[in-house]
Amino acid sequence: NITLNFPQNAELSDFASIGTSDYPFKGTIYISSTNNNGLILNKALFDYVSDSCKIQDLNSKTATPITLSRQDGGSGALFANNVIHDETNTDGGEIQIIAASKSLDENANNGTFSGFIGTLGESAKLDLTVTNNTDSTEITGSEDTGLVCGTMGENSSLTVTVAGGKNTSYSVTSTGGNAGGLVGSMGEASTLTVKSNVNTTGTITASGYAGGLVGYAVNSAVNFTDKNVTVDGTVSGVSGSGGVFGYYENGEGKTFNVTNYNVNCTVNGDNAGGKSGGIFGELKNSGNISIDKTNTIIAKGNGKNFGGLVGLYNVEKSSDTLKISGLEVNVTKSGTATNYGGAIGAAESNAYVKSFYVTGNAKSCKLFFINISEPTR
Repeated sequence: NITLNFPQNAELSDFASIGTSDYPFKGTIYISSTNNNGLILNKALFDYVSDSCKIQDLNSKTATPITLSRQDGGSGALFANNVIHDETNTDGGEIQIIAASKSLDENANNGTFSGFIGTLGESAKLDLTVTNNTDSTEITGSEDTGLVCGTMGENSSLTVTVAGGKNTSYSVTSTGGNAGGLVGSMGEASTLTVKSNVNTTGTITASGYAGGLVGYAVNSAVNFTDKNVTVDGTVSGVSGSGGVFGYYENGEGKTFNVTNYNVNCTVNGDNAGGKSGGIFGELKNSGNISIDKTNTIIAKGNGKNFGGLVGLYNVEKSSDTLKISGLEVNVTKSGTATNYGGAIGAAESNAYVKSFYVTGNAKSCKLFFINISEPTR
C-alpha cells in the first residue's frame, strides 16, 4: 500500500511510474484527510495498475479523490498508462481523480496529458470519476486518445462520471491513432457507461477516425443512466469523422437510442477519407441495427460521402438491415460532396435500409434520405 501525507503539494522530477506488466500495483492508496495535497508528475502515476486498486481516506477508509497534475513538458496518461484485470477481483475498481493545474491553483500553466487512462486492458472493469480543473485545454496523444481513456480492450467495462470542474471546454488530438471526446477506441464486446452529462465543445482531431464521443468502436456498447452527451464542437478525422462515432462496426442486433445524443456539430470531411456523418462517419453492419427515438440531429460539414446521420454505410450481406425511425435531421453541406444525403451520404448498392417518420432539411441536396450508389472510398 501507499500512504500520501504531504504538508504541501509534491512535485517529483524524473518520476518512475509505478508497476510493471508482471507486477502491477494491486494495493490501496491512502490519502490523509488533513493533508490532502496533490502530486505534480512528468508522467503517469502508474505504468501498470490493477483494476482492484483502491484510493481511500487514511482515517475513514472510504473512497476519496487523488489530485494529480502534469509538469510542463510532461506527456502521456495522467493516472495510469495501463489498467489490467485482476482475476481475483469480480467487482472492479472505483477510482476518483482530480486533474489540477501545476501549482494546483487557478492561475498556473499546466503540461498536457493524453487522458486519465491510456489503456483499459482486456476484461478490466473500472468505475471512474474525473474532475478536470486543469488550465490546459489540450488532451494530446500519439496513439488512440480520449479525455477518459485512450483504448478499451476486449470485454472491458468502463463506467464514467465527469464531475464538473473548471475546464468544461477541451480539445482531443491523436497524432497517430483514433480520437474521441471520451474514448479513443473500444474493442470487441467492451462497454462504456456514462453516468453524468458530458459536453464536447472543443475540437476532436485524429490521424485515424474521430468521433464526438468515441473515435473507433467494434461491436461495443455505450449506455446512459438518464444522462446526455452534447456534441457541438468540430470533429475532423483523416479516416472518417462522426458526431458520435467516427467508425462503428456492428456484429449483432443493436439499437441506438439517439435521445441521449444532443448533436449540433461540424464534421470535417476535406481530409477525412470521404466519410462524414452527424452520428457515424462510417457504419459497417454485419447484422441488424436500429437508429431511433425522437430527436433532432444537426450536422454541418463536407466530405466525399457526407450524410446527416451516416457518411458511409457498408454491409456484409444483403440481408443485413438498418432501420431509421422517429428522427428529424437538419444537415448543411459547407463544401463539396460527391455523395450527399440528408440521412446517409452513400451506401453500398446491396444495402437494405428501412425508414419510418424521418423528416428534416438538407440544403443543396437532391435526395433527402439516402444516396445509394457505389460509394467513393
